[in-house]
Amino acid sequence: MGKNDGFLSMLKSRDTVSSLLRKLPFFGCELSFRYRTYKILEQDDEELEASNNPFALVVLAAKRNLQSREDEDKRFSFKRELVRLMLEKGFCGHFIIQYRDYYTRR
Repeated sequence: MGKNDGFLSMLKSRDTVSSLLRKLPFFGCELSFRYRTYKILEQDDEELEASNNPFALVVLAAKRNLQSREDEDKRFSFKRELVRLMLEKGFCGHFIIQYRDYYTRR
């Protein structure tokens, strides 16, 4: 099991992790890259909110950020919700402010 496999296995309860293959042909040779992809928008909000894993909040923040790109009121409402969730889970205030500002910026 690789260094980052624990994070991905925690979040791939459904078929949300897949691979992207990129092939680059060059003078009769071929170089292939296989990337792991993760479908943020297909994650279940309730499952992410209930998880005690801080990476679940990262995924939730990214998802809500994508969903509220053009709606400032919706984005502000999400930031408040994110802070509430973090307080409920026992995160310290300094960490909450840094996390909120970093993961919900435009």
